[in-house]
Amino acid sequence: MPGTKGVFAIAAVAVLAAVAGCGSSTTSSSSPAVSSSGTAAATPAWLTTAIADTQKNSQIPTQILETGSVTPVKSAYIYNIGCNQSLEGCSNQAKSLKVAATALGYKFTLCDGGATPDTANTCFTNAVNAKPSVIIVNGIGSDIAGSGYAAAQQAGIPVIGQFTGNTPGSVAGVKTEVAGDACAVEGKMVAESIIADSNGK
Repeated sequence: MPGTKGVFAIAAVAVLAAVAGCGSSTTSSSSPAVSSSGTAAATPAWLTTAIADTQKNSQIPTQILETGSVTPVKSAYIYNIGCNQSLEGCSNQAKSLKVAATALGYKFTLCDGGATPDTANTCFTNAVNAKPSVIIVNGIGSDIAGSGYAAAQQAGIPVIGQFTGNTPGSVAGVKTEVAGDACAVEGKMVAESIIADSNGK
């Protein structure tokens, strides 16, 4: 079982596989609404918030916060529990993860978590029995496979979440989340951008 540094080094594989998992860019410019009398109408609080958030989210970063190098561990066994593999987004994430793991010479196993809690939790059972270095879960949250996450924690197998919808730090045994709730956050950003751009109309 890899140490903490080893787990985060393996997490870099998940980061590479997760790039562009859900993504869009939006920019917005907006001005206060004007009433039929020609005077500026009072801006409702929800619109003010949307405009302010959009302006903040549109700022281009001026510095890179993470600059440290990552040294991959020499060997590892990655057990990937992927969301429904009949869905292109899910299967592409698993394929990308396999390519990254293979390039590093790691052993890789994929279990299709399907579309039901039973299938997802069965994958966790199989993963625990396989005794991998780490379990990488894609697109399956603790709300779907809570018992599976608990089993992995009890077995002492570190878990890395990838687009799980889990709030980072909220699930015991999950060492890190790669874009854990990013799609939900991005969805809110896009919605606010649309509201701001149209002045709430």
